[in-house]
Amino acid sequence: LLSSLGISHIAVFRQLRVAVLTTGDELLAAGAAPSDGKIFDSNRPLLLALLQRLNVTIKDLGIIADNPDQLRNTFLNADEWADVIISTGGVSVGDADYTKTVLDELGEINFWKGAIKPGKPFAFGKLKNSWFFGLPGNPVSTAVTYHQLVVPGLRKLSGAPHHSPLKLNAITQSRLKKHPGRIDFQRGL
Repeated sequence: LLSSLGISHIAVFRQLRVAVLTTGDELLAAGAAPSDGKIFDSNRPLLLALLQRLNVTIKDLGIIADNPDQLRNTFLNADEWADVIISTGGVSVGDADYTKTVLDELGEINFWKGAIKPGKPFAFGKLKNSWFFGLPGNPVSTAVTYHQLVVPGLRKLSGAPHHSPLKLNAITQSRLKKHPGRIDFQRGL
């Protein structure tokens, strides 16, 4: 079609390469034997499934322990391949939340903590070669921040036009509590 119009060159965006990881000593991969004090990783499989809906190349980096050195090495290796790194867990203020600290050391954090519920612990910034999105460890918070913050970012980086999500008005059957100055997302049926 382009040749039939006499067009020999066009500008295009390369498909984004997205690396995905979860952090936490408490996480088990699906299929592992249950263990006291452990939970199954649901965030990474969720993100991998959601990312398959987009026009991106995905690399699954697995579960990374709460170890600053291991996390640093993972981010450095991912930064060599990826355009975007998405992690879940480790961006809050707990004793074993190293993701934000390591990312701050390796690059720059453009913003941290959003006025959003669920999803307040969230980090966004730049490493040497890639952008990163540090999502919360809570599965619902991961889903909300992915849809509200990550997808628009990926669309922008892909050169896609702005897309406003579908919004519907609804009447609740009970009162909702909301903190002033914060966006609250409520589950609905």
